[in-house]
Amino acid sequence: ISGTSLNKFTVYPNPFAGDLKVQVNADKAAAATIRISNLAGQVQLNRTVNLQKGENTFVLINELKNLNAGVYILELLSDGQKTSQTILKK
Repeated sequence: ISGTSLNKFTVYPNPFAGDLKVQVNADKAAAATIRISNLAGQVQLNRTVNLQKGENTFVLINELKNLNAGVYILELLSDGQKTSQTILKK
């Protein structure tokens, strides 16, 4: 039995100034966590989301306004799987 497959994980716009959209295609419904950390590994955002089977889009609006400009790691975690992408705040 396999975990949730996180296909086509996209973050846009990148670089971003305000809002950030996270788009993921999941092969089944599951809970997931969107985690944003700085390069020192300090977690800046931990948000639990519910994935539906198929295309999912989550918009991070107010959660990121206090981040300083710089490079961050956005991770998507679900069913023991982790996928990540580097993001840049302008």
